[in-house]
Amino acid sequence: MEKQHKTKITDVAKAAEVSVATVANALNGTGRVSEAVAKKVRKIASELHYVPNRAARQLKMAKPDSIGVLINSPVNSSWYSQLIGCFDDVLNENNFSMMLSISRGNIERTRRGINNFCGGRVGGIIFGPLFDTESYNTVEKILPPEIPTIFFNSFSQFKGNHVSINLASGAEKVVDYLYSRNCRKIIYLSCPNSAIKYTNTRYNGFLCGMKKNGLNTAGTVCLTDNIFAWKKDLDKILAKDSLPDALFCHDDAVALEVMNYLHSKNIRIPEDISIVGFDDIREASLAYPPLTTVGGVQEPLVRALWEALSERMKNGNKAEKTNIFIEPELIIRKSVR
Repeated sequence: MEKQHKTKITDVAKAAEVSVATVANALNGTGRVSEAVAKKVRKIASELHYVPNRAARQLKMAKPDSIGVLINSPVNSSWYSQLIGCFDDVLNENNFSMMLSISRGNIERTRRGINNFCGGRVGGIIFGPLFDTESYNTVEKILPPEIPTIFFNSFSQFKGNHVSINLASGAEKVVDYLYSRNCRKIIYLSCPNSAIKYTNTRYNGFLCGMKKNGLNTAGTVCLTDNIFAWKKDLDKILAKDSLPDALFCHDDAVALEVMNYLHSKNIRIPEDISIVGFDDIREASLAYPPLTTVGGVQEPLVRALWEALSERMKNGNKAEKTNIFIEPELIIRKSVR
């Protein structure tokens, strides 16, 4: 694979037909540079996606005292608030503060977050999740090579250094448990369409578990572009002559909404139908009945990320490649009969 070219200050200078010193002065607002030239330089620097190498200069001046954490996803779920809390705890244990940026999958927000990291005293960057090769290639171009970076919750074909949750294993554990509880007709509700592209997904884990236990997989997965648009699929399921034995919901937030909807239809959980979620958000244990789910991953994930990042901060390119999968736990409560 051809190595991606990272824009240097000399590239900007060449394109703008000015000296490197003029570029530096234009971008820093120093020296005697006309407004017209400064405007031209800033425009070209933006078009070339040039990131000023503030980090290297900062590292020469003082020891870094923070770690940049960029969450490349919406953080509406309490799973992410729990994850951010773990980052803060683990980094503080190791005498680092957290510089947090939330990009919600938007590349311009990602660029601004990384620029802020470069301007701060960050010793390393933790970035995730990343769901596809195109996103990784885009992000890789704007990450400063002099700052150690590690990714989390990446797709299974990911080539960079990463620590990820073994989602497929977690989903397979759900099917195994449901089978042990005499559930034979199991439906996976609100599975994202994107999940079918990669191997380390709940979708693949679900199918592996079904096949391993000799269960029919035809018509057992409800695919969707919006995991919260489950009502139409569930109404079709409820309209059939008999209920499935269990619903495996894509995550706990979906499971909790489904449970409320089933309660409104006077369908009993778990007497009439069993429900399992995924993530173990705080609200899962407070549901009625308490939700059986998959979790126990945030702290192991964050500690593995810190260990891998700190190794790269100490040894640079000499550090071994990081390719770690965190094994989730099945958390049994009362929503399965």
